[in-house]
Amino acid sequence: MVGYNVRVNSYCDVGESILYNHVNIGRHSRIRRAIIDRHVNLPERTEIGFDLEADKRRFHVTDSGIVIVVRQESLIEEPETA
Repeated sequence: MVGYNVRVNSYCDVGESILYNHVNIGRHSRIRRAIIDRHVNLPERTEIGFDLEADKRRFHVTDSGIVIVVRQESLIEEPETA
């Protein structure tokens, strides 16, 4: 599922994921089984969902192996309205 104003750059592989609004995925990135919060900018060659132990050091990983990527600011700001 892809929100509006989402850019998935060249040579990316994104599958089984939810990308909220205003997300930018850098070139040559691989994303699998992830939920990416709004206004997240992932740099080139980012890999999420392939090494869950590495993902746990940077993000929240659910018991079923889904990686949740949020901005620090998202934890305290108001939800976006339509």
